[in-house]
Amino acid sequence: MELDIDKMVKTTIIVAYGPNEDEKAKVKDAFWEQLSQTTEEVNGRLIILGDLNVRVGRKDEETGETIGLHGERVRNTNE
Repeated sequence: MELDIDKMVKTTIIVAYGPNEDEKAKVKDAFWEQLSQTTEEVNGRLIILGDLNVRVGRKDEETGETIGLHGERVRNTNE
Protein backbone atom coordinates (compact mmCIF):
# COMPACT_ATOMS: atom_id res chain seq x y z
CA MET A 1 0.00 0.00 0.00
CA GLU A 2 1.29 3.46 -0.84
CA LEU A 3 0.03 6.53 1.00
CA ASP A 4 0.39 10.20 0.21
CA ILE A 5 1.04 11.23 3.83
CA ASP A 6 3.73 13.77 3.05
CA LYS A 7 3.72 15.58 -0.29
CA MET A 8 7.52 15.39 -0.35
CA VAL A 9 8.03 11.70 0.55
CA LYS A 10 6.16 8.64 -0.70
CA THR A 11 5.27 6.24 2.13
CA THR A 12 4.95 2.49 1.57
CA ILE A 13 3.36 0.24 4.19
CA ILE A 14 4.04 -3.49 4.14
CA VAL A 15 1.93 -5.78 6.32
CA ALA A 16 3.43 -9.25 6.76
CA TYR A 17 2.74 -12.39 8.75
CA GLY A 18 5.84 -14.55 9.07
CA PRO A 19 5.88 -18.33 9.27
CA ASN A 20 6.03 -20.02 12.68
CA GLU A 21 9.29 -21.37 14.07
CA ASP A 22 8.24 -24.98 13.41
CA GLU A 23 7.65 -24.30 9.70
CA LYS A 24 10.05 -25.88 7.19
CA ALA A 25 13.25 -23.93 6.55
CA LYS A 26 12.37 -23.71 2.86
CA VAL A 27 9.14 -21.84 3.66
CA LYS A 28 10.88 -19.49 6.14
CA ASP A 29 13.69 -18.77 3.68
CA ALA A 30 11.17 -17.98 0.93
CA PHE A 31 9.29 -15.59 3.23
CA TRP A 32 12.42 -13.66 4.24
CA GLU A 33 13.68 -13.55 0.65
CA GLN A 34 10.35 -12.16 -0.58
CA LEU A 35 10.26 -9.58 2.21
CA SER A 36 13.85 -8.54 1.44
CA GLN A 37 13.14 -8.19 -2.27
CA THR A 38 10.00 -6.19 -1.60
CA THR A 39 11.71 -3.78 0.79
CA GLU A 40 14.62 -3.24 -1.61
CA GLU A 41 12.17 -2.03 -4.27
CA VAL A 42 10.71 0.68 -2.02
CA ASN A 43 11.58 4.30 -2.61
CA GLY A 44 10.90 6.80 0.16
CA ARG A 45 9.60 6.03 3.64
CA LEU A 46 8.97 2.38 4.55
CA ILE A 47 6.79 1.10 7.39
CA ILE A 48 6.63 -2.64 8.10
CA LEU A 49 3.77 -3.91 10.27
CA GLY A 50 2.75 -7.40 11.24
CA ASP A 51 3.72 -10.46 13.19
CA LEU A 52 7.06 -11.76 11.96
CA ASN A 53 7.02 -14.60 14.53
CA VAL A 54 10.49 -13.79 15.82
CA ARG A 55 11.53 -13.85 19.47
CA VAL A 56 14.47 -11.54 19.85
CA GLY A 57 15.18 -12.15 23.52
CA ARG A 58 16.57 -9.60 25.95
CA LYS A 59 19.20 -6.94 25.46
CA ASP A 60 22.79 -8.20 25.52
CA GLU A 61 26.19 -7.34 24.02
CA GLU A 62 25.13 -8.75 20.63
CA THR A 63 21.91 -6.75 20.28
CA GLY A 64 23.15 -3.52 21.83
CA GLU A 65 20.48 -0.83 21.72
CA THR A 66 18.26 -2.70 19.26
CA ILE A 67 16.01 -4.26 21.89
CA GLY A 68 15.18 -3.49 25.48
CA LEU A 69 15.33 -5.33 28.77
CA HIS A 70 11.80 -6.73 28.59
CA GLY A 71 12.14 -9.29 25.78
CA GLU A 72 11.64 -13.01 26.23
CA ARG A 73 14.35 -15.01 27.95
CA VAL A 74 14.86 -17.27 24.94
CA ARG A 75 15.37 -16.36 21.29
CA ASN A 76 14.03 -18.54 18.55
CA THR A 77 15.75 -19.48 15.31
CA ASN A 78 13.01 -18.08 13.10
CA GLU A 79 15.19 -15.90 10.92
